[in-house]
Amino acid sequence: MVVLKKSKLFSGMLAAELPALEDSARLRTYQAGSNIFQEGDPGDGLYIIVEGKVQITCPVGQNQRRVLSRFGPDDFFGEMAVLDEQPRSATATA
Repeated sequence: MVVLKKSKLFSGMLAAELPALEDSARLRTYQAGSNIFQEGDPGDGLYIIVEGKVQITCPVGQNQRRVLSRFGPDDFFGEMAVLDEQPRSATATA
């Protein structure tokens, strides 16, 4: 089970509301340097970092990438593609 009450994203929710949301959450592990998602992938969910770091990048030229942001434990990312129902606009790498 994933414990969402520790996340600042869900800190305003009532304790009674969290179990249903936690039941739909999945804990995933990624090796350092592996992609979590790439630009163009479907926006099928958002991510909360339990431990480690994630870097968000986008292409800026041929074989070049620009770092847009970096996240660490308790941060969340990937929500924009879910909210606007569009494909991912960037790549997330562990």
